[in-house]
Amino acid sequence: MNNFKLILLTLILLSIVFPGRSYAKPGQYQVFALNAPPPNTSSIATAINAKGDVVGTSTSFNRPNHATFWNGTGRKAIDLHLNANLGLPATPSLATGINDGGTIVGTEVTQQGIEAFCLTQIHKGWKKENPVKSSFGGIESEAFAINNKNEIVGRAETVTSQTAYYSDSCRSLQEQVKIVKLGPLPGDDYSDARAINNRSVVAGYSHNTGTGRFLATVWDMNNVFSYNLGTLPGGVDSVAFGITDAGFVVGRSKDRKGKERAVFWEVSPTAQWPVPGFVPSYRIVNIDTLANSKASRAWAINDMNNIVGWFHDGLNRRAFIHMRSTKTMYDLNKYIPSKSGWVLNEATAINDNGHIVGHGQFRGHTLGFVLIPVPVVIPKPTQLRTLKSTLKKFPSIPYQANEFVYTPSKP
Repeated sequence: MNNFKLILLTLILLSIVFPGRSYAKPGQYQVFALNAPPPNTSSIATAINAKGDVVGTSTSFNRPNHATFWNGTGRKAIDLHLNANLGLPATPSLATGINDGGTIVGTEVTQQGIEAFCLTQIHKGWKKENPVKSSFGGIESEAFAINNKNEIVGRAETVTSQTAYYSDSCRSLQEQVKIVKLGPLPGDDYSDARAINNRSVVAGYSHNTGTGRFLATVWDMNNVFSYNLGTLPGGVDSVAFGITDAGFVVGRSKDRKGKERAVFWEVSPTAQWPVPGFVPSYRIVNIDTLANSKASRAWAINDMNNIVGWFHDGLNRRAFIHMRSTKTMYDLNKYIPSKSGWVLNEATAINDNGHIVGHGQFRGHTLGFVLIPVPVVIPKPTQLRTLKSTLKKFPSIPYQANEFVYTPSKP
């Protein structure tokens, strides 16, 4: 075969198997840096919404952490401390949650102490509220998550300890707002709420300071009860960090050897959640299937029950995804371009489009990242027939009818 025919055949193969701009292997991800807004040089991403908007924090060597927003289209970075409409002081802050409407929650250091904040997008900037303040007798408060109903959860100081809380709004205390204390399990000292779904079910933990034990907990705002999720067999404690609308929960639990493992709590039956009077039944699953994992933690889960977090290989933390369809955990570093220059350390959130955010090392800097699944196009039967007809013109090239059967690779 002459060179011209070889080139022609190559182009035909590429046009069938990788039409358009999809030239990556199935199951791979494109990785995009979330650059810090100047003069910051480092960033960490903590949450992503359905539009691809991301929040987190950015910093540099001699500056405090600043809550940061990256829009989902151009990924333009906005230092929320430097926005003229906010009037925020140049003190440490962290954005930890964003809902599909673009409302952001997090924590800032003020002259009064550590305070939860809520930022609502308005015409030319953001409106800031402090929806918790000293609601439970203490000074400090933090906000960790927000759902699409603008309900917020976090933790706040009491007179003697701290408690998880639920707020039904971003509005300030000067307006009518419902704030509920989510107390610890019986016999424990304090509680912490880390996630809330769109059905007003909250996930977090209860803590006993005397024994040092943590227990993953859910609070159902519809039925006003708390539920102990339990631990792995032989384990002593657990913490919940994420929850789906169906009530599935992820987090970490120590196993019988005292090792921290990423876990998934499966709720049953999901169809009844959260019907009034319904008490769920949970089953805990160790999802750490990697042979080289020494420890792991699950940070987040989407409504397809795909889970992200980190595992430790004995040297460093590495970002993972656990696919519910295969019940297997994968090192995300193996599914980005091999010469990208990235080491992905933690995956902190995933949306229902499969977009993943987190942070890692890139060219000597800690930077947030966004992973976008590379689209996979399966050749149509007509395209395979075209290929077969073309190959017949070159009898020197053997072919098989099943030579181009598509087999998806694991992510």
